[in-house]
Amino acid sequence: MGFAENELDDTLNLDMQDKVGEEAASEISEAVPEPAVAPEADTAALAETLPEIDSNIVVEPEDGELAEVGEDETAEFVPWVAEHIALAEPKPFAKLAFDSIALELDGKELIGATTFGIEAPSVIAITGPTAARKALLLTIAGLAKPTSGGISIDGAVASKPAKQLKSTVGIALFKGLNDLDDQLTVEQSVIKDLSMLRRRAKDDDVDQLLEDWDLDGIESEKVATIEPHDRIRLGIALASIGSPSTIVIDDIETGMGAQDTLHMLNYLSNVAKTQGIAFVIGLSDDLYAKYADECIAIGS
Repeated sequence: MGFAENELDDTLNLDMQDKVGEEAASEISEAVPEPAVAPEADTAALAETLPEIDSNIVVEPEDGELAEVGEDETAEFVPWVAEHIALAEPKPFAKLAFDSIALELDGKELIGATTFGIEAPSVIAITGPTAARKALLLTIAGLAKPTSGGISIDGAVASKPAKQLKSTVGIALFKGLNDLDDQLTVEQSVIKDLSMLRRRAKDDDVDQLLEDWDLDGIESEKVATIEPHDRIRLGIALASIGSPSTIVIDDIETGMGAQDTLHMLNYLSNVAKTQGIAFVIGLSDDLYAKYADECIAIGS
């Protein structure tokens, strides 16, 4: 989202601050020894409210308690999912494989040799120290170059991994890299990013994107005033332009409580299944990782 006017270099390294945004590079370069977690008492209390949910569907009943429901009740949680229609013709999903990738910054190891794959539909959580977590998200998006290791797309070794990854991976929100413009309305944000692909955004496309991502009720609100979960949905909507196979999201818990975070995880799970895409999300609290389909723990 929003990279057309300032395309990042294919051979980007994490120490090139001017090409990832000063704030993003600053956050990455600050080594954090342990993941940020809630205070012990709060974490323990939260753990008691998070049952093991095989169906991966959580709703908030009238009594305010979390509960498990079946797949046939998902419409109560996200009523638009069943009729969700993509703005653009979906591309075939590109399977990604990262083989023993490692990354260093200023001679210090951020990511040790790590092997994993990304297939749809799935929600994949990345946990670990902030610097390592953000570095891996940027690597998956093709905006950071691994120090070593190989990357394959659909079984073929990528000859130009940065360029190839950027063509199939979208970035929803990454602080300091592609922040939303708080002075625009939600609708203006959509028009702005759609216009980067064509001279003028078509009204039908704008309306469709707003409807697809459940934003049509807040289209006239300033981005600065919308709720955290709406900001994430707007970020995903903008990242979806061009129909990427995988979408990465940084720090989805920002500004949200436990229940809102769980609702967002289930929202992503439903969209992943409905659209046949993969979400890769950064989590500062690994307590939520068990609600993802897979967890990649790094930098421990």
